[in-house]
Amino acid sequence: MPFLSILTPTWNRGDYLERVWRSLASQTSRDFEWIIGDDGSTDETPAIVANLAKASDFPILYIRADRHVGKARIDNEAIRRARGEITAWCDSDDQMEPDAVRRLTEIWRSIPEHERADFVGITALVATSEGVVADPFDGSGVRDVSWNDLAEIHRVVGDMFFAARTTTLRAHPFPRSISSFRKAWCGRRSVTRRRVTPRRYCGGSNTGRPTRSLSATR
Repeated sequence: MPFLSILTPTWNRGDYLERVWRSLASQTSRDFEWIIGDDGSTDETPAIVANLAKASDFPILYIRADRHVGKARIDNEAIRRARGEITAWCDSDDQMEPDAVRRLTEIWRSIPEHERADFVGITALVATSEGVVADPFDGSGVRDVSWNDLAEIHRVVGDMFFAARTTTLRAHPFPRSISSFRKAWCGRRSVTRRRVTPRRYCGGSNTGRPTRSLSATR
């Protein structure tokens, strides 16, 4: 069983998937699986995924809806079928640094096993492909913090890397009203990592600007 399930939701963005795949193929750890959640694409996504699977030395699970059903339903199905202890997102216009999986594994396993149930997962800063942190904040190092304190006390907002325990995500499926991102849906405590890998590169697509995601709150 892999430690990490990396989830990439996509809809008619097949041309972006090879870049994601290349960043995963460059990982220094292979303790992961890649789950592609296809929200009813009408482009060449199925053929592109088939070719990537043939060239891959890590497992790829392709989930495809026969029509457009929305990101929340695709994410929930992918989480239901994920085998990893932790599930992380790498969107179709994003990349992961080569040591991201290794560092994520080390960070999670540095938490004493008897304390891990108190943590939702790990949050980290993201950067553009030029290395510019997308949404910096005044602080550094490692912090254990609740999501409410992160937003209300530390005033940390914007796009961030998010990984969570798969069992927690299954226990709190995303409602259909969440159309963008998922960071604050599950409660309890989260362990937050700052200015260290794993950082996720935000793709610039045609604009050169980092992508943005909205946080959902409960």
